[in-house]
Amino acid sequence: MKILDKHVDIDNPVEVWDYINKNYHDNGKKIFWNYYLMYAKCKNLNVENLRFEPVKKVPFIPSEDMLDNLINRCKGRKGRNTLKILKTLGCRVGELKNLRFDSNRRIAIVKIEKRKKIWKGLSLYRIGLKSQKNG
Repeated sequence: MKILDKHVDIDNPVEVWDYINKNYHDNGKKIFWNYYLMYAKCKNLNVENLRFEPVKKVPFIPSEDMLDNLINRCKGRKGRNTLKILKTLGCRVGELKNLRFDSNRRIAIVKIEKRKKIWKGLSLYRIGLKSQKNG
């Protein structure tokens, strides 16, 4: 509260909100604002429902070259094949426990984690895995 008191009139909620919104990011805004709400409640200040806009962060998606580099640096055959499957199918790590190989149709079948009834399949040759019989 000392920081806010140095820069703004601490008994004016709109001024405090503007200061926090301009000078702090993400969690800092929430923390400062929650402390200020406790202060305002003790002082019986009329605080409007002022909300900060949530910051939508773009998830990190590695490039094709980065994934290939990771796969090539993997020393073990199991790890390399696991990474190839994840990359090619675009599935989550948790979906690998439901991975099925249909040898008659030569496809890999993955049960999707978030939707229980949807299945996706992909040819084993597209993944780059070959059966032990043929090669």
